[in-house]
Amino acid sequence: MSGIQASVYRVGQLSGASDTGAWTVKEWIPKITKTSIALNAVPDIGGIISWIPMNKVAPIVLEITMDPLSTPPPVALSVIHPRPVTWTSVMNNMLKHLLPLQERKSSAPMKMMPFTEWMNVCEAAVATGGSDAAERYPAFALLDRMRDFASSSPPMEDNASDGRTKECGGWPWLSMDVVLGASKTMRGLLEDDEVLGERHVAAWIRYWQEQSLLPVAV
Repeated sequence: MSGIQASVYRVGQLSGASDTGAWTVKEWIPKITKTSIALNAVPDIGGIISWIPMNKVAPIVLEITMDPLSTPPPVALSVIHPRPVTWTSVMNNMLKHLLPLQERKSSAPMKMMPFTEWMNVCEAAVATGGSDAAERYPAFALLDRMRDFASSSPPMEDNASDGRTKECGGWPWLSMDVVLGASKTMRGLLEDDEVLGERHVAAWIRYWQEQSLLPVAV
């Protein structure tokens, strides 16, 4: 049909809502989190992540779509967090909030572990874990996908030629100029409090506890 104007929104990895922490337990990060408690270690890897809270995406799309000055609308737009953070920083916050949930039988404190080593430990744990292994180590079902993710991520010390750290998983750089110019909500994500940090991680964990994915500290 002629005359129809369309835009393509390239949305990156969604993270838990910035207010409630809501993030479906069926996603890979919640599964990694539960598995990390059982393994007594969280996985670390080089690179940055530009996860965007799921409650921010709809307002961004609406603001751009309904903008009376956007005629014709942009053909393609990227919807990712405009201030990415390192994977390590998120996992450090994860580690801090998982320590109180550590299984009692473990005498050693929970630690960070290279992603590849973490996957190997997970595989070994499942092999000897008995009938409840799938429940205790849900990330095992995603092992092939995670190996691809790890192999496509930069080494811890690797930077792009322009000095910026590369994206985890080998994702390409996406231009944010158009979306930042057209969306007030996207510009709001540039504020320090909107950068993925400890408050976001704490909210995710609380939500997963409410959904009975994770234990509650006693």
